[in-house]
Amino acid sequence: MHTTRLPSSRRLPLLVAILATLGGAPSAQAQSAETALADAGNYTVQVRTTIFYPFMSDNRGTLRGAGFVIDKARGWIVTNAHVASRSAATISVSFRNQAPIAARRVYVDPFLDFSLLAVDRKDLPADVRDARLDCSDPPHSGAQVVAFGHPNGLAFTGSQGIVSGLTSQFGPEYLQTDAAINAGSSGGPLIRLAGGLVTGINTGRLQKSQGAGFALPMQYVCKIVDLLATGRDPSPPRLEWRLFQASADAATIKVARPGRAAALGLMAGDVIAAVNGKAKLGNETQVIHAMRGSRQVRLDVLRNGETVALQGELEASEPVLGRRGIAVSGMVLDDPSPEWMADIAPRGVFVEGVLPGTLAENAEIEASDYIVAIDDTPTPDIAAAEHALRQAVAATGRARLTIQRTGGDKSNRAPFAWFERMLKLDDLKPVRAEDL
Repeated sequence: MHTTRLPSSRRLPLLVAILATLGGAPSAQAQSAETALADAGNYTVQVRTTIFYPFMSDNRGTLRGAGFVIDKARGWIVTNAHVASRSAATISVSFRNQAPIAARRVYVDPFLDFSLLAVDRKDLPADVRDARLDCSDPPHSGAQVVAFGHPNGLAFTGSQGIVSGLTSQFGPEYLQTDAAINAGSSGGPLIRLAGGLVTGINTGRLQKSQGAGFALPMQYVCKIVDLLATGRDPSPPRLEWRLFQASADAATIKVARPGRAAALGLMAGDVIAAVNGKAKLGNETQVIHAMRGSRQVRLDVLRNGETVALQGELEASEPVLGRRGIAVSGMVLDDPSPEWMADIAPRGVFVEGVLPGTLAENAEIEASDYIVAIDDTPTPDIAAAEHALRQAVAATGRARLTIQRTGGDKSNRAPFAWFERMLKLDDLKPVRAEDL
């Protein structure tokens, strides 16, 4: 098991990543857990992902999880983003008692832990069927569910429990369940016994706890899939805003910093009352859900006791699979998250990861460092860093890196520590977050 850091916040505190026919609301008739699990065996797959150059908090190596078929005519399979990865990788899926088949990523969401895979439909087993999806509002607490996947290598197995609640305490909104979700279950279906429909994608569990698993609600996935099926971009808008963290007993969405939404006229202190006509929104996930599918956005906000209507166009978030970086001397560099850059001081390229036993590790470079200059040449973005590195390769084969590291200096007088490190340059190449 490993800790997953999601693309929107680069962190998912306390959660351990563990790894269609679109249906309507569930019927009143409940399935037995035995029937639900038998059905799940006909649409669930094992997913194996091998990451070569890790981006966005992925780790190099091979990881395993689950996924499930939602549209066999298109060969579409849904899973978690942390299972499919956000990096240069190869992916395969396998059905029960079947050899692995190649898969590719159609879409990886920059906000939700969600990815859509595709396989060649001719490679699908004859008896595979689409999972039936519950695209309505999440079930209430107490609804009986089963989680299906491959926990700890126990392939195509499930566990039964209830929906414990709905939470956005860890960033995006999740269904909480006491159905056991363990390593290898990520990406698998959470099935509601009332109707036998999939109500969520198993995503993670709370560290050192029992009965605190989490699943991505299916209503958010359904909208993304529907937009993709009609050829529309489901990417969330590029907001780069900050919202005040609401207390546990409040659902007010109040703006701390407007970010790019300032172009709409949004101001710090505004309370978001409605988005594109959708009111009674409880958290950021619901706000972004209401914005998907259109670059035109209308916000109704409460400001100084008045209701103010704001309207305009917001650009889409940067595609995860278009991300570009550099691999050199055993480390991967790319541009840091725009949200981070708006909050903290570093203006350099981000060290996504450092592989063990490499020149970068020997030079004491660490993951999450910022390289702000190379041989005294500022490196505000990945293009500048690549240019400076290529010049250093041509000149001496070595480079002096100016590094800014979060966490503070030893005197605790500053939030960053500064270092200079000499690095022998080896195997410099551009890398992209794409299928290999």
